[in-house]
Amino acid sequence: ADDIAHVVRHLRQRGIPGAAKPLRVIGLLGHSKGASSMLLFAFKYTHMCPPLIINLSGRFWLAREITMRWTDENQRQLRETGRFLWRRYGRKPTKSNGGGIEGGEGDAKQLVREYWISLDDMKVRATTDMSVVQALPLHRCFALNISGSRDQIVPDDDVWEYDRLMRLAAPSSDRVVTRIVPGAAHFWNKPRELEALERTLRRWLVDVLPRVGL
Repeated sequence: ADDIAHVVRHLRQRGIPGAAKPLRVIGLLGHSKGASSMLLFAFKYTHMCPPLIINLSGRFWLAREITMRWTDENQRQLRETGRFLWRRYGRKPTKSNGGGIEGGEGDAKQLVREYWISLDDMKVRATTDMSVVQALPLHRCFALNISGSRDQIVPDDDVWEYDRLMRLAAPSSDRVVTRIVPGAAHFWNKPRELEALERTLRRWLVDVLPRVGL
């Protein structure tokens, strides 16, 4: 949540290189773990919350981790050392990309980023209460929850719990919309899934943007 607040503040105050003036952040979209972080930001920094909030495949019950995605070796390392390396992104640093020499910056997109799972992080995650979405500023924001019907990572009852609690807080039911996209899985990495996602977003935006008053 704090990292998102830093980015939003930066964009509002300084914009991006080449922009004539600072930017107005009108919406945030978070996917999976990023969706949880985005919703926590909207709760913690209500004064900074943009008018459009899009929760894509976000988990509600954070303690309900899908450990079947982890190997036996992953779980052994977690028990014995308290952490394990889950993912690597990017390419191995070399002299050609600046990562293999002292002080070299290179192309940041080419350098390896590591995603570690730790027991400490899991404890924090397990005790994070996402029912705080009841306190989102839905009197001036619109929320869209989206999940895929073939999501095997986050069950669809998570998205419906978000829907239920948000509706309790919203002054009118039309401020919260939830859509299940047929045939879509968790990662949205197939062309037909992305096309369906685009249609879902477009229909919602056509409906709510005139009401946002940009």
